[in-house]
Amino acid sequence: TEFTPALVRSYAREIPGVSDQIRSERVALGALHPERDVRELVFEVFLNPPAIDDGRQDEWNERTRVDAWDLLARLDPTGEERARMLAAAPEDAGDGTVAAMRRAQQELDALPRSGEELRWLLSLADVSNSENAAWWREASAAIASFNAVERGAAPLELRHAEAIRWAAAHRSDWAAASRGALLAELRTRLADRKHYRRTTEVGPSQIKDDLASWEATLTRADLLTILILDGLIAEPQVVEAFFKQAEMDRRDNTTEYGGLLASGGPGKAQALLFPPRPGQRTGDNTFIASQDMIAAGDRAIGHYHFHVQDWQNAEFAGPSPGDLVYADRLGRSCLVLTGISETTLAVDYYQPGDRAVGRPGGAVIDLGVVHRDGGRR
Repeated sequence: TEFTPALVRSYAREIPGVSDQIRSERVALGALHPERDVRELVFEVFLNPPAIDDGRQDEWNERTRVDAWDLLARLDPTGEERARMLAAAPEDAGDGTVAAMRRAQQELDALPRSGEELRWLLSLADVSNSENAAWWREASAAIASFNAVERGAAPLELRHAEAIRWAAAHRSDWAAASRGALLAELRTRLADRKHYRRTTEVGPSQIKDDLASWEATLTRADLLTILILDGLIAEPQVVEAFFKQAEMDRRDNTTEYGGLLASGGPGKAQALLFPPRPGQRTGDNTFIASQDMIAAGDRAIGHYHFHVQDWQNAEFAGPSPGDLVYADRLGRSCLVLTGISETTLAVDYYQPGDRAVGRPGGAVIDLGVVHRDGGRR
């Protein structure tokens, strides 16, 4: 039974095409603990990582918990079992992890859905970081007001918190608007814009990117997030940064480029570039977020990257299947910017999906284009 944590961490690594129900790790766990539900075993490892003697216990604890939470997300796609087990756990369990997660439930109306989101939450909840502590106070107050407008809605996701905080500070009309009003605003904005659909996938694998295909699944917080991002990416300093970075991406055939969109106040948004580290450059069709980028992105409103292998790249407009996996893993609202011409970038929004559906990624919305001169149409 001492091998239980190692089996859990191995089980956490997905094997494409192999069902979790027939994994050898699951068979071994069942043989070692025949009377236990495998999800309870994984949660026990999450709470109590094994001790090690090399002085890296904190790092080991984090890695083990991230892996266990990722596995639980697959074994419990609706989240009901995780919520039940979390509610029954002692308040001081998990070196403060349980307390941080309960605080997020109560004050941000959100629980991490993946291991990477768990890392993100623990960083945001770090009381020694004064900027994160101030952000948390603002976000929790804004979320309380936001939820009071339409009670009984689906729980939020961690990625919604910054959008709701920003809206409370800078667009109180949006923060107080109903889902129907936000949807009507987005419909109006997108109606007359030029759109480019990704054509590199065909048949069932082709991703729909129109609002009509996704609007039934978009929550009020999703719609608010999209509207805010749609405004931020048109700010002149952001457009200027995007085109400079896109040209850098075009010239570098070792990787795709990307970064963080920091919201700021009106007119103060920033597109912060984080080129992948040399060891993470796997080719001109992949973007890998560096640890520097992840560490700097606690309060970012979204992640972005480029598809500008060439300025005439319209067939690649929109997220790839791998990009959708990225959104799921990191739990972020994302943008991909694709070269249409030297003066035009197509912009697509995409977000994490519902694990219970069993496919990567969620809604993909074509936001039209931005021009080098700042125009949108």
